[in-house]
Amino acid sequence: MARIRIEAPQQIVYDTLLDVRIGDINYANHLSNDALLRMAQEVRLRLLRHWGHADELHVGDVGIVVADAAISYLSEAFHGDVLRFLVGIADIHGKGLDFIYQVIDDNSGREVARLKTGIVFFDYQARQVAPMPESFSAKLGQ
Repeated sequence: MARIRIEAPQQIVYDTLLDVRIGDINYANHLSNDALLRMAQEVRLRLLRHWGHADELHVGDVGIVVADAAISYLSEAFHGDVLRFLVGIADIHGKGLDFIYQVIDDNSGREVARLKTGIVFFDYQARQVAPMPESFSAKLGQ
């Protein structure tokens, strides 16, 4: 089976720092995959708030749902490391897009991982996929 390849973001729309906490470490004594996905969610929430949205349930008149996710590990991260998440946008379409995250150890500059979370906009009242809100597409220059 071929390895997943995630290209680094071409244009960074947001960056933030997160500490690797003891609860983020697995039995192999390094950053666990589920913790990295939780960190991506934290980063996504920070980005949404930076763009004026309350949270993932309130992006314009709708919310978002993660439709798919992928991680490509490039090196280990350990308790106490500070990780810089650089975020880009890819595969924009009328009802969603991909967030691309490049994760770098902020102390050493070593790349730790690349992630992709594909999101779709979701009307939680109607329980169906919805068009991208104008308030969101405006941030993308769409």
